[in-house]
Amino acid sequence: MPEHTRTTIQLHPDTVDHRAVIDYCDEIRTVPVVGWAVVLTVPNDGTLPQLTVEPVVDDDDFGPIAIGDLIEEGGAAELVEIQ
Repeated sequence: MPEHTRTTIQLHPDTVDHRAVIDYCDEIRTVPVVGWAVVLTVPNDGTLPQLTVEPVVDDDDFGPIAIGDLIEEGGAAELVEIQ
């Protein structure tokens, strides 16, 4: 069973041309931020849910995806910074 459940509640487009620097298994890539996701994460251990805002990046493999979902799907991906 997963540690938590993630639900994307709402998406907002990015109009400022931000870029995300992501470390994919020691390969640094810069990808465009295409929006912002409001995400509800509900832990399965009974602790309180968390509401976060995450960048949505345009990934070559997954297309537009919230950064937290990319990290979960892509394995060893890590957000380094937003430029």
